[in-house]
Amino acid sequence: MEKTLHNGDHILVCKALWLVSINKGDIVVIKGEKRGEYLVKRVYALEGDLVDYSHQPRSWDFTEGQFVVPAGHVYVLGDNEEVSEDSRTFGAVPNSQILGKVIER
Repeated sequence: MEKTLHNGDHILVCKALWLVSINKGDIVVIKGEKRGEYLVKRVYALEGDLVDYSHQPRSWDFTEGQFVVPAGHVYVLGDNEEVSEDSRTFGAVPNSQILGKVIER
């Protein structure tokens, strides 16, 4: 998949998530683990959704079946999947870590 955003792009982010719903395909800004770190990723699956085997977290035990996104979480992927650190690396993201939804580039 071709990258949607490039270095130097400016984005408009809606932080009032109660005004906009998060849907599959939306681009969101997520608070990273380190102070001042922000990740921009595309929502791939919502709570309760099954994640197909090719996109499951690398740490997931396949003997447990398909990965299901837990309640209160989203599953995100980077548009440049070959090099992206995303839910395949760090798992489903709690909704509380979503800082906003990109509404315009």
